[in-house]
Amino acid sequence: MSARLVVLGVLLAAAASPSVARAGAWVPEPGHGYVKLWTKYLWGFSYIDGAGDSSRLGRYHELFVSTYGDVGVGPRLALYWHADLLRTFYLGDPSDGSVSRHAAPGDPQVGARLRLWRSERGSLAAALGVRAPFARGDVVAPVRAYRAPHDELGGLRVGSGVWELEGRVAFGYAFDAVYVAFSAGYQWRASSFDDRLLWSAEVGGSFARRWGWRARASGAHSLPTGDAPRAESPSGMGNGSSWAGLALELDRRLVREWYLGAVIEGGLFHLRRLSGGPVVSLAVSTQF
Repeated sequence: MSARLVVLGVLLAAAASPSVARAGAWVPEPGHGYVKLWTKYLWGFSYIDGAGDSSRLGRYHELFVSTYGDVGVGPRLALYWHADLLRTFYLGDPSDGSVSRHAAPGDPQVGARLRLWRSERGSLAAALGVRAPFARGDVVAPVRAYRAPHDELGGLRVGSGVWELEGRVAFGYAFDAVYVAFSAGYQWRASSFDDRLLWSAEVGGSFARRWGWRARASGAHSLPTGDAPRAESPSGMGNGSSWAGLALELDRRLVREWYLGAVIEGGLFHLRRLSGGPVVSLAVSTQF
């Protein structure tokens, strides 16, 4: 795969995820919290297989509506959720020019986050969450290459179809003008799926009173821990997908504690078993 495709290939599964500063190292006080609702759009122009080779797809688009929230329930404890409310996939078949639409619920994740340490500027926390397989995990349609003879590249999946248990440790520190945050985690996947190593690093700040910015790198890397078949799917929702990507986010405070934000995401390296293409997101959020 060319270097250009690596740079342009877009991190699929992490698009528009809540920032580390909101969702990782800092735990809200009891009765306080944060809620975010966003929509993301992916225009997939290529498929990157398990060997890292890229093939041009027929028409492939995704439109998701997602939500995240956390609320403090104790002096050092918060509960959180993260879920796609609706996943919509548009898949073209270049062999006959048809386009099919596939809609599915998201797989909700719920969990708890515990603050382990806090200073005036820094915080360390641990989180544990479980994700339930609401969406079906089997193939709903074949995926074919754009160029004749339109070889079958894999199959579209709208969910993983397995339970996932995820643990993370996150650290954040606020300077006068910016903050930094880091996290590392492990994701156990049922049904003999490969487990994953998770990581993220973020820097952000504010300017002109009402504006905030964040740059976030994150990744999920499959480990050869399971013996279930690896799935070749542009959604990246089967077994064996991996990615590392960069997100740039800008938001503006509208009134009081309400914010409007936009995100654009791009791949960095090690994209496997998912589609590449631009991902953009629009979000509204509030803290209380």
